[in-house]
Amino acid sequence: MTPHRATLDLALFCAGFLIWSSAFLALYGVQGLGCSAGWADVRFGSVTLLRPLLIAIWVAHLAALLALAFWTRRRMRDGANFLRRAAYAMSCVAGLATIWTGAPILGLTMCN
Repeated sequence: MTPHRATLDLALFCAGFLIWSSAFLALYGVQGLGCSAGWADVRFGSVTLLRPLLIAIWVAHLAALLALAFWTRRRMRDGANFLRRAAYAMSCVAGLATIWTGAPILGLTMCN
């Protein structure tokens, strides 16, 4: 394995949880900002401004993790060494962690 490929494999190993941490920070940062700015009180019918914004952030991060999982899975076709298999597994686990940490925005109150 060339040093470049090993470096890329190591970066992909870390990428899933970097995306998860980005989702975590973005969701809870925007939620706090939205509550302090009053976005939870702005309504469009039965939906507040804050909830669709948080869902969009969450879905964007889930899409990035899904793309990462497909990419790491595809890279395993070129030779499935330990680091490539681990990168794929970590991207899947990061996706599950992102679903778990973001799911409360679907049903819980935003600012109480």
